[in-house]
Amino acid sequence: MGTQVWKRRSITGKRKPVYTDDDRLLVLQLYSRGAHDEGPGQLQVPGLSQQAVARMVGMSQSNVGYVVSPIATERRRLYSFFYSLQNRDEEQARGKLYRLEHPEEILAYKRRHRQEHPELRQAETRRYRAKYPDEIRVRHRRYCRERYASDPAYRARCIAEAARRGAKNYAKNKDRVNARRRARRKEMKSGDTSI
Repeated sequence: MGTQVWKRRSITGKRKPVYTDDDRLLVLQLYSRGAHDEGPGQLQVPGLSQQAVARMVGMSQSNVGYVVSPIATERRRLYSFFYSLQNRDEEQARGKLYRLEHPEEILAYKRRHRQEHPELRQAETRRYRAKYPDEIRVRHRRYCRERYASDPAYRARCIAEAARRGAKNYAKNKDRVNARRRARRKEMKSGDTSI
């Protein structure tokens, strides 16, 4: 990464970095690394000589005006990297480039981090549940239905659970009905007919 020069914006008064030719060359190198299936597209990098571009891309100087444009994903990577160059500081831009170059390492790190800090995952889940309660419920019901249809052991467990619940409710209701009957009988014996 080249040396960073600061200049002041006239309107807002904020300072922003101006990057040198080295940075533009690095961006150009990223750009030229793409596949060759979209046909030629003219590539112009402000402030760079044709010779510098030719040296960087490894083509003859006559052909350098037409560098084959890369596929969409590579272009997206380039744009996001260029955006980080323009709007963030140099360290962040470097980090961004590293993440683009080593996606599998980043995935492994994220996986390890999740395993080491389960409480973060739980907090994430809680936030999601608070935000989308209906969606969670619907998704869980769908999962249960699918599992009930495909897993015989789960189905047997569900049926047993339902039977147990039914028996419990039946007993509870029976107690309630019997208690009501007893109360009524008692009142009728005592001669109170207001009920």
